[in-house]
Amino acid sequence: LHRAYDPSQVVQSFGSTSYLLENDKFYAQAVVLEVFLKVIAKDSYWPARLKTLLEENPSVPLSKMGFSEEWHRLPLWQVDSES
Repeated sequence: LHRAYDPSQVVQSFGSTSYLLENDKFYAQAVVLEVFLKVIAKDSYWPARLKTLLEENPSVPLSKMGFSEEWHRLPLWQVDSES
C-alpha cells in the first residue's frame, strides 16, 4: 500500500512556520523538495546529505539562506525509518 504524505504533518513538523515566510530563500525551496521526496522517494537520504554538505562548508551563511540554527532537528528533516 502506498501511504500518501499528509500535508498537515508538514505544518506540525515545523512547530513555527515564521521562517518560511521568506519563500525566496533556499530553505523554503528545500522544504518543498523534502515534502515531495517524502512522497515520491520515501527512502531518500537527502536530508542527511544536505546536512553533511552544509556542515562540510561552514563558510556558507545558513541564516542568509533562510535556515534556522536548529533546522536539522525538526521532524521534517529526520530520515523516516518507518516502512
